[in-house]
Amino acid sequence: MRGIKHVVDPGFRERQFGHWEGRSWQEIQKRYPSEFARWERYEPVVIPGGETPDELEARAIKAWHQLLSHSFTCAAVVSHGAFNLVLLSHLMSEWQDGQRPRQQHGCVNEIQITNGVPRVVRMNLMVSTEEKVK
Repeated sequence: MRGIKHVVDPGFRERQFGHWEGRSWQEIQKRYPSEFARWERYEPVVIPGGETPDELEARAIKAWHQLLSHSFTCAAVVSHGAFNLVLLSHLMSEWQDGQRPRQQHGCVNEIQITNGVPRVVRMNLMVSTEEKVK
């Protein structure tokens, strides 16, 4: 990426999946049926040997606040579904009536920050290779 400053921040990495790491969804469903069922219903689940929902949330919020401490006019954050869900839920908690947002693979979320206040403008936007994100 020439001319664009990029930083790899481990705070934005995907959730640590513990005993689920490296396994197929079919194998996880067989070995951990109750946890997998909760995961499929988008309910908080403690994955054996993995990061708890509370640990993920604390890490996501800390990474977000560290990002905001830098001076920039525009930033792109590339992360993963579980991280995105936690961060979006945190940012939208005051006006979403407890409804948890969902994320498609490869989607784009736009968050605008005005006077230090973040606002989710667009969420779960699917962009083809022929479209450009404005």
